[in-house]
Amino acid sequence: MRVLKVLAVMVGVVVVAGAGLMVASESQEVVVLHSTTASGETNETRLWVVDDGETAWLRSGGAKRPWLADVRGNPHVMLERGDTRMKYRAVEGDAVARSLVDTLMREKYGLVDAIILGLEGSPSTFPVRLEPSP
Repeated sequence: MRVLKVLAVMVGVVVVAGAGLMVASESQEVVVLHSTTASGETNETRLWVVDDGETAWLRSGGAKRPWLADVRGNPHVMLERGDTRMKYRAVEGDAVARSLVDTLMREKYGLVDAIILGLEGSPSTFPVRLEPSP
């Protein structure tokens, strides 16, 4: 009986922590990326965005994220940012861009950024630059 109580408390803590993390991850700016799969279907993914001057950047915490696979196969995307929808060409960045985007994400999203990256367990991130497209 005692083991069940401890287990119930542990499950409760995990659920509350997960809900708290979800709320925290949505407390800053979140955009919606519309990308196209290899089979032509449209994916909508909620992501964080940072700006370096006039350049907007997205970041994947892992190489196997579906949206990253989408833009690697078809870089033409649509981004909803606030009330604005714009077309972009998504271009994966290099190691210099990775360092820049990681820093910008950490500055904008704070501790939640570090927690989410830690939970994803990926040794590396993948920055994606958004170039305006006609």
